[in-house]
Amino acid sequence: MHRLIFFFLISLVTNNLAQVLDTIKINPVNFTQDSSAVTPIDTLSFADSLLNTDSLKVEAKKGKMIPLYQTPLSVENLIIKKHDFLRIDYRYTADFFKLSPFYYLKDYGTLGQPNDLFLYGTNSKGISFFEDGVYYNNRYSNLFDLNHFQSESVDSIEIAPLPRGFIYGPYNNSVSVNLISKDPSPSLPYTRVKYYEGPYDETMIDGLFSLYVFRQLIASAEITNRIASNRYLNTDYSVWQAKAKLKYLLSDSINLIGTYRYSSSETGLNGGVDVDSILQATQNLEAVLYNNLEAPVITESGRLKVKQHHFGLRLLSSFSKNSETDLTLFYKFYLDENSNGQAGNSFTNKFRNKLWGAFLKQGFKFDFLDARLFANYESNKFKDSYSSGDILEDNYSSMNLFSIAGVLSAYLLDSAFVPSVFYKYAHYDYQFGENNYSGANPGFGFDVKYYLSKFLNFYAGYSEYKPFYSDLRIKTAELGAKFLKENFLADLKLFNRKNFNLHYPVNYINSNYTTESNIWGLSSQLGIKVWKIFLEARASYYDITERWYDGITTNNPPDVIFTTGLFFRDFLFNDNLDLKAGFEFTYFGKQTIGYSPNIDLVGGSDLFINPSNRLDFIAAGEIRKVAIVYFTWENLFDNNYYLVRFYPMPERNIRFGLSWELFN
Repeated sequence: MHRLIFFFLISLVTNNLAQVLDTIKINPVNFTQDSSAVTPIDTLSFADSLLNTDSLKVEAKKGKMIPLYQTPLSVENLIIKKHDFLRIDYRYTADFFKLSPFYYLKDYGTLGQPNDLFLYGTNSKGISFFEDGVYYNNRYSNLFDLNHFQSESVDSIEIAPLPRGFIYGPYNNSVSVNLISKDPSPSLPYTRVKYYEGPYDETMIDGLFSLYVFRQLIASAEITNRIASNRYLNTDYSVWQAKAKLKYLLSDSINLIGTYRYSSSETGLNGGVDVDSILQATQNLEAVLYNNLEAPVITESGRLKVKQHHFGLRLLSSFSKNSETDLTLFYKFYLDENSNGQAGNSFTNKFRNKLWGAFLKQGFKFDFLDARLFANYESNKFKDSYSSGDILEDNYSSMNLFSIAGVLSAYLLDSAFVPSVFYKYAHYDYQFGENNYSGANPGFGFDVKYYLSKFLNFYAGYSEYKPFYSDLRIKTAELGAKFLKENFLADLKLFNRKNFNLHYPVNYINSNYTTESNIWGLSSQLGIKVWKIFLEARASYYDITERWYDGITTNNPPDVIFTTGLFFRDFLFNDNLDLKAGFEFTYFGKQTIGYSPNIDLVGGSDLFINPSNRLDFIAAGEIRKVAIVYFTWENLFDNNYYLVRFYPMPERNIRFGLSWELFN
């Protein structure tokens, strides 16, 4: 049935040309914004992604209103535009970050599992995720599972430099990522469909449309379904997601936007392969471990059910080219239900979080100065329920948070020299039973960008801030240099972070959850174009020392991650097919997974995951600027490996799909 749907979609492709306005508008200052966008190495040209808009306000033709569009949190942040990730091999939203420096995905090997995204050596517990500036993480766990954000609704991704990571949002997390959602607003009704399938009935279908309801009201909607059957026992997955948006053009200077986003999923959690059971029966561990039909698992009936509702009312305004206002009121509901389903020893944990809040971004320009203000407020109610047999226990807690931050930048020497200073004040009040906690969490920092020429620029920054629930201070620094000219790209980054806040769930506040640590990271990116052949390479290296106060297992990336690809790119069949195809090799170095309490790293092979690698064949072709066909042959040499202990990664497999956009 899936294949019939796929070929039916192919048969519908026509000559219609899809035209969608980019959601994000970047404020250019001479040539300086080249470095704020990620470079698509397969073309080594990206100027078209930087639209020349001086503010949120777009000049309208006489007698016709043009919608306002948001600006990024900062024009100095890294921007990954949608045309950069359209042709990469992606299954869900987390894969878009392959194009960013210091990327690593701690992959459980099967679709829908709660994979852990790392950026700047920081796992998901230390990353603030935003949708259009509004904090998106689950407040109970401080995690954000990117399975719950529709990949096809992403227009752009904004990643703040490490020294600026703590500025945005109510929490002082080390890294900040802003997912900028699509806002097509075409002059004609617009439709986009994507379908793909892979092994073990892995299937995804997504449909998005938008239209003018009348002259001043634009409506859009999207629905997504992703499923997979068991690869190993109890790894099936299903998610339904929907998004609806109404945009009212009150005037050329004021737009009102109402949004609703829904996600509901169920995932099998098996705890990984039961290695102890295998070793009781045989010493040939790998023969059983990588046999998905015979390998026993730790939990045959563990389930995770997640339901989320996100409501938002947003105001965009721009009364002059020197100011902009972005205000959002929001309400969110999170429900995570974790159960094991074991006969005679079953339990269920339910975690509920209801919250409302507001986010404000205000921008001003004064000659060569640019000032931005960010303010957040939210009020949370938590309910933690545990049931097992006749035992039923409910715990209630609440938390209010407020933060305000400012960034002041000066564009000097004809905007070639851009120093900035920033400061943030955050405050929380938390109540759990009869216990009350409150605290202030200030932070400050500065950075500078220097553009030696159109082709070469440098970055340096430093920040220091206080995390939640701890007296330790986190200190970060970053240096960078980038050269881009014609058919050559070189990008080098170095960062350092001292101390780290784990930010455990709110009901387990303990100052020991902030670690004394020191992490150095080095990232390099290289791109070379010769004729129609493209060589691209990305590498990251980490040196990490930590001291854990209560023997918690570490959660760090491999010490070395290296990816290189060799691709062919050309227009074929009378320019009707824009093809990119080639091979990509990925190497994962040694990964530390355990420390002993109160001492430095203890040796022993059982505390590491050994290095691994894989080779993939990837092809993507755009047909008449209407459809993109995807084909991936993963793990060509059928290597056996895992990135999370005893969760084997996929064997050799094939995935293919189609995305298609048109006017109706």
